Amino acid sequence: MSECSEEPARKKPKRHMERIAIFRSEGGSFQKYQSLLESNNFEAFLVPSIDFEYKNLSELKEALKTPENYSGIIFTSPRSVTAVVKALSNETLPSEWKNKQNYCVGASTWNEASVELDLNSAGKDSGSASKLSEMIINDFQRDPKPLLFPCSSIKSDVLPTKLKENEISLKIIDSYDTIPHSELENNLKTIIDDSKMRFLVFFSPSGVNSCKEILQKGPLTLKNKKFIAIGETTKQSIVQNGFECHGIASSPTPEGLLECLQTFRDS
Repeated sequence: MSECSEEPARKKPKRHMERIAIFRSEGGSFQKYQSLLESNNFEAFLVPSIDFEYKNLSELKEALKTPENYSGIIFTSPRSVTAVVKALSNETLPSEWKNKQNYCVGASTWNEASVELDLNSAGKDSGSASKLSEMIINDFQRDPKPLLFPCSSIKSDVLPTKLKENEISLKIIDSYDTIPHSELENNLKTIIDDSKMRFLVFFSPSGVNSCKEILQKGPLTLKNKKFIAIGETTKQSIVQNGFECHGIASSPTPEGLLECLQTFRDS
């Protein structure tokens, strides 16, 4: 009687990697996104879409050196933290700022302020200027001194408008300009021509605006690609520029983006 050999277990077919183009500035937390996405069978590619030119740093430095004139500081992006670091050059942020009412939008900005300036700030979980505005309005201990607000020259009016309506004053210093990345057109054409690239993920309205003219040249090749926004403001920018926004990440985090992408897994 012959022995029966066991039939080898069949391996489950490996799910193919879906390609994602992530449009954002260089640096930051891309590796965290890449690691989580690739562990869930999404192949992520960074497409640097914007760059930054810093300005008015002397005016900003003067403000930073006189903390007694302000009730606190607001950071709405990691670049606003970088502007402060550049303004200070090799000097340290005066310690008086640590005892003031300091705010930030999102975990990335919070982390940047903590690491680069040793500054704690509220708003780590806010995720948008609108949500941060509500937090400030509810939590702010009334002070006639303004909040210092180093920001982009193309900032949204949401936060300044809401705070003004609630009689919370700001000292706004335009600290950087957002410009298209020098390699954007070449990189974007490669992405558009890649038939396996399924998702285009935008982190900011400025990223959308930098890409729009090139994207509008190839509507046929965009037909099978889905636009994903990080945040409501970015979604509005996608739509206003004539594209369809197929999804919005629930939070500006790797987990929030993954959750959004997984809803398309079987579509």
